[in-house]
Amino acid sequence: MKQVYPESPQCIPAGYTLPPSSYKSQVVYVLLAMLVFLVLYLAMVALAGYLLYLAVLYPMETVNRWTILLKLGAIGMAGMLFGFMLKFLFKKHDTNNPLNVEITEDEHPQLFSFIRQLCAETNAPLPHKVFVNHEINACVFYNSTILSLFLPVKKNLLIGLGLVNSINLTEFKAVLAHEFGHFSQSSMKLGSYVYMANSIIQSIVYERDKWDELLEKWKNSNIQLAVFGWLLMPVVWLIRKFMALIYQAINLVNASLSRQMEYNADRVAVSVTGSDAIVNALYRLGPASEAFDHSNSHLTTAIDNKIYTSNLFYHQSKAAAYLSQTRESYRQSLLENLPKHTAGARFIFSDEDGHLAEMYSSHPSNYKREQNAKATYFAGIEDERSPWLLFNEPEKLAETVTQNLLRVNLQLHPNITFTPAEEVQDFVEAEQQETTFKAHYLGVYDNRLLTELDLSDPEALVATAGITSELLPDALKSLYGAGLQQKMEELSGRYKDIQTLSLILQKQDKRKTYTLHNGFSYEPHEAQALLEQRLQEFPTDQDWYQRFDTKVFAVHYLLTQTQPAQRAELLQRYTFLVAWVKQFSAWQQEQQNLQNTIDTAISKGSHMSEKEGKWFATEFRRLRDAFEAILKEADTLQFPALQNVDTAQSVRKYLLQEELIWMSADSLQGEELNMLINQTVTVAERMQRVYTKCLGSLLSLQEQLVTVVEEKELV
Repeated sequence: MKQVYPESPQCIPAGYTLPPSSYKSQVVYVLLAMLVFLVLYLAMVALAGYLLYLAVLYPMETVNRWTILLKLGAIGMAGMLFGFMLKFLFKKHDTNNPLNVEITEDEHPQLFSFIRQLCAETNAPLPHKVFVNHEINACVFYNSTILSLFLPVKKNLLIGLGLVNSINLTEFKAVLAHEFGHFSQSSMKLGSYVYMANSIIQSIVYERDKWDELLEKWKNSNIQLAVFGWLLMPVVWLIRKFMALIYQAINLVNASLSRQMEYNADRVAVSVTGSDAIVNALYRLGPASEAFDHSNSHLTTAIDNKIYTSNLFYHQSKAAAYLSQTRESYRQSLLENLPKHTAGARFIFSDEDGHLAEMYSSHPSNYKREQNAKATYFAGIEDERSPWLLFNEPEKLAETVTQNLLRVNLQLHPNITFTPAEEVQDFVEAEQQETTFKAHYLGVYDNRLLTELDLSDPEALVATAGITSELLPDALKSLYGAGLQQKMEELSGRYKDIQTLSLILQKQDKRKTYTLHNGFSYEPHEAQALLEQRLQEFPTDQDWYQRFDTKVFAVHYLLTQTQPAQRAELLQRYTFLVAWVKQFSAWQQEQQNLQNTIDTAISKGSHMSEKEGKWFATEFRRLRDAFEAILKEADTLQFPALQNVDTAQSVRKYLLQEELIWMSADSLQGEELNMLINQTVTVAERMQRVYTKCLGSLLSLQEQLVTVVEEKELV
């Protein structure tokens, strides 16, 4: 194992990994909270049982129709209440995740030898089982049942191969050591108690099942019987509200202990790798997730084309390489590109997230974790090799996890064929070519739709921009120059200000003063006025974008004065894009209307009247018809030439293969509404893809026009 087990630092003092004295008091607080919950819950169960006992055995002095009805009503109420409180104790909690793939020592002997040696070094018990999945993460988990409250908890280790694919061997050792730090914490037993308590409370407060259906039927029965169901309603409501308060209290106390457990586990990692490795691993999660998301966005498109990759992690690595070459912000965010320090500790996390409220956060900020790990700095020896070398046949394992993920999430047929990742990457790179905009555009086309230009008279639009053939060279040079950079910095700063001000107003930011993009500092009481001011500037931004898009069109239209074929293609692509933006904007607006209507319906809850239900059903039907009208209008368009798009197919079929779900205007139908929501999301994603690809193709054409002009000038 010496060949693959990074060397540990020798300078760690004895007792370094022992928890502080405050840790014990936090354990006591959580124990007390759990004891209070258990006593209260069992007392409510006992009280409900006693009420049932009284209802059944309480003698009737006078027997008549009304006393019999009262007796049956009391028994029914008490029985329902007892069943309501008791059912949660026997609720099954299935913690088996089909996305997790168990691995064994026979399959990966070197990894298990690594784990065994690390457990010995950190004085941690061996994991009961080891699993892998696709995530950029590693964690401890256990199967919590009622029995786990009384028997020892068997802790399992989960290793995300997305993480393995993103860090080096020393950082992998640090991450596992952190998890084994949790393995050795006796307070992990409390996690099982808290999990079970949360499960019971969440079931009581939020879940609705056959018991609730029975209560609804009771309330809608004969009026003489229904009255008892209505009397039970406020009792159940009070219990749920009371349990919600207990839930908040338990998690408030447990969050403090959980944060301290994270600090202690980090110190275990420091003890075997030095102060840098665990912090570096935390930092790498950001770029790794960005690369993962980038590759997955294109793989989703491949899936739409019935192309299923055999290896998700191959594309993650390719995406990381691609982003480091094409995206300056990504390249600067890489650990190896951060400023170097000549000696001592290098701090890489800022205190930007240190001001966020932590009342219910189970993990400290990365900044605070770094301060804890480097409070006393211990240098480590870095092994830059990949952790993949610990796994036997890593490519085969990556393919197993990938294919299991796709089969489970997409419910694929067992005989589905997976395409070699290298071939799928060709598809991905074709997508990237059209959907990634070059750095010199400075983000001016990001996070917005192109302005709906009036192209009915191109010459008039050019005149609006105020650009002539004589002014063309200067206009071309100024398009993406210093002026644009200044404007984009202003817009970016405004967006960040809005985020900061929103956090202040939501009380998720506890700073007494904060600095905005203009360099001035403000106090929390000024946040509302400042946010309104920033939001009022959006119409001005839209005017600027319209002038900018008009200028871009005018410049490139004039570049085609002697190139009729290129002018025709330019107009064709602009015309399609403007028409597409109109349909896409309409679709997004109807999606927002749908969400607003759903939110209003949810706010009504069980108090919705029959008349209101009818109104909502009619409104959902109207929205469904509005979506259908947009699809029909979009179907009149003809795709321009695009990579990985069958431009011969109808736009309607591309956006949605099946028909929109039919919605009744007579009654609310939850299943149909969920289907409509899913369909609208699918269409929106495909509209976004077409928009991005069309814009990318248009920009590529405009770049070619500029290149031709530059070449002519050189000649």
